[in-house]
Amino acid sequence: MRFTFLIPLAFFYGSAFSQSLSLSTVIPAPVSASDYPGDFIISKKTVLVCNNSEDSLSAALFSAHSSKEYGIRMKVVPQHRDSSKAIYLIRDSSRHLPAEGYSMNISPSHITIRAGDGAGIFYALTTLKQLMPVTRSKKVTVHCGSITDYPRFPWRGMMLDVSRHFFSVDEVKQFIDYLAAYKLNTFHWHLTDDQGWRIEIKKYPLLTEVGAWRNGTLIGHAGKSPPAYDSIRYGGYYTQQQIRDVVAYAQERFINVVPEIEMPAHSLAALAAYPQLACSGDHFEVARRWSVFDDVMCPTPFTISFMQDVLSEVMDLFPSSYIHIGGDECKKLRWKESEYCQSKIKELGLKNENALQGWFTQQMDRFVESKGRHIIGWDEILTDGLSAGAAIMSWQGTSGGIAAAKLHHAVVMSPTSHLYFDYYQAKGSLEPLAFNGYLPIDTVYAFDPMPSSLTAAEQPYILGAQANLWTEYVPDFRQVEYMIFPRLCALAEITWSPREKKDFGNFSQRLRQNIFPRLDGDAVNYSKAIYQLNMNLSAAANGVTVQFSSRDSSMNIRYAFTSDSSSKILPGEITDYRGPFVIDHSCQLVVTASGSHASSFTFSQRFDINKATGKSITLATPPTAKYSTGGPFTLVNGIWGRLPWHGSEWLGFLGTDLNATIDLDSVQNISVVEVGLLDENGSWIYLPKNLEIFVSDDGTQYKPAGQLSYDEIKSQGGRRITFSVPDMSVRFVKVVAHNYGIIPEGNPGAGFEPWLFVDEIAVR
Repeated sequence: MRFTFLIPLAFFYGSAFSQSLSLSTVIPAPVSASDYPGDFIISKKTVLVCNNSEDSLSAALFSAHSSKEYGIRMKVVPQHRDSSKAIYLIRDSSRHLPAEGYSMNISPSHITIRAGDGAGIFYALTTLKQLMPVTRSKKVTVHCGSITDYPRFPWRGMMLDVSRHFFSVDEVKQFIDYLAAYKLNTFHWHLTDDQGWRIEIKKYPLLTEVGAWRNGTLIGHAGKSPPAYDSIRYGGYYTQQQIRDVVAYAQERFINVVPEIEMPAHSLAALAAYPQLACSGDHFEVARRWSVFDDVMCPTPFTISFMQDVLSEVMDLFPSSYIHIGGDECKKLRWKESEYCQSKIKELGLKNENALQGWFTQQMDRFVESKGRHIIGWDEILTDGLSAGAAIMSWQGTSGGIAAAKLHHAVVMSPTSHLYFDYYQAKGSLEPLAFNGYLPIDTVYAFDPMPSSLTAAEQPYILGAQANLWTEYVPDFRQVEYMIFPRLCALAEITWSPREKKDFGNFSQRLRQNIFPRLDGDAVNYSKAIYQLNMNLSAAANGVTVQFSSRDSSMNIRYAFTSDSSSKILPGEITDYRGPFVIDHSCQLVVTASGSHASSFTFSQRFDINKATGKSITLATPPTAKYSTGGPFTLVNGIWGRLPWHGSEWLGFLGTDLNATIDLDSVQNISVVEVGLLDENGSWIYLPKNLEIFVSDDGTQYKPAGQLSYDEIKSQGGRRITFSVPDMSVRFVKVVAHNYGIIPEGNPGAGFEPWLFVDEIAVR
């Protein structure tokens, strides 16, 4: 099991960054790059020469960047007699480069960039920016060499949710600049949800007059019970003119803006403005909390006509060939209760309410297709009857995307396991509040958007990948920066660079050498988790083996033990870390560390060593992938998970049971079994409906040793559940926790399967 602890950083960048950078330091990594001796010097005499007037804007943007960073504004001209001191931007289709591709040759006298389209010219200049020195200087040197480059995937995207928290036009433009800096080409703008409607629709003004504002916002985490709210009216929206401005701004940077208008679920803001969109009820409020709600749009003729009117105005604002219609997490309770919905199911000969959603989606699909566009939606929209042009965004893992590709629908991979940037990216108390999940940058980098199970004929249907930033816990733009950087750089590389180029060690070196200094220079609030100290735990006789590692090779690590939680260490008790060591008794481990990239810091960890610690454990049913960090050993590593919880310290089971068997290595006397459980209904996490303990001498024949009902578990506080079992001698202990079942009505996630979370099993 690996535990990581965030290190406060203090970077020290030397004069090396005022020198030219190797062509191999670029992110995302080019298809090929070679360094040559010498440097090209950019000065005020340097000109940008465009043989195609359409590239003059890209040239002007590059010149503006040079002026801002180095005080050098270059002229943009259509031709230039003196080949020296020039950067040539040449449209050249004879090279047969793929779309968005380019070649660049840097010599001491000039730079020549060739591309078949405007995007290629823009991306070449983007690369050139990364080759210019980090340190602001009036003498700018670029190392000589050549690059040939083009993207692996045509869809390289990032989503920003502006419904949960609203961001200004200038902040949205800054977000777009961040995407453009790393050759991402798709901005997915999540404009509507339960907590706010953010786009002006002239035919239906109440959508923004009412739906853009909520009367307060949840305080703290959604799993907190009871929930607390502030009383501050919160909201905002974008006028159609502002949207046109943002779309034009993105187009100048070769970014396509894909709008998302959620339907039929995640629509409380729309229902608050126009209650007749619902199946029943005449009063709804824009949601103040983060959840999935029972009230959704009703698929009546009025709703269909209304939403098609909305989409008409949306398509007038956004030239994107794809229009996102949401489609996720549609609860069907109101449809089951609705006389209209039930009669519609019978009229259409549909199987159930899920099929009714499929029919509703088809109405939007056909309408959008009639306008020469295509719908894209979350993987729940995949159903029979979709047009060939409909695309799927696969968020519930990759299975939905694989199924869609096999049916010849275009697919964008966006799984929660690798590309949800609202999850924690480091462990430790210094991390700001986030959605309960753990997604470090190396996990992002490990993702391959192309499933190996697809045939050569099916692979072209995978357009690429996209990361999503949901903003329940992202109240301002500084937090946006923190959540996307540097994970956005990993996203860029897995969608642009050749698969065979992937090397996380090399990637992290390029981050430190070339990207982090630039982010520092621009005062970007990025995460330093890549420098975190890793504590790796493994099994040892009667305990655990502890091993530390860090990407900061200069890290000086010292540790000591205390018998209580005070973490106070007396002089002479501290040991220099020289290698792995064993903990075989309950204690408080205190660690101090310092390095060239970090100021001194201290952390402590409590270990509860018991008969189960470090022992062999097997699970009859594996945990769900995104909450399986550390595997079964998580349950016997001597560490009880913290609250508020981080997914990395727990195993999560979605709709399935825990069935864990621990081998104590020999027959031993036991009298107590403890199980750590999580009870956070706001996060769809429920205590088990019952908990059973079985014991065995031989691992074959088991006998019951205890059982607790849900109410008995709840009465113990629902956190660290204790079984007092009759004194007995056994070798094997089996713990079975039966999943709660279905979340009851009136609770967040009602109608869906709940999570069961377990962090530790102790035997005494």
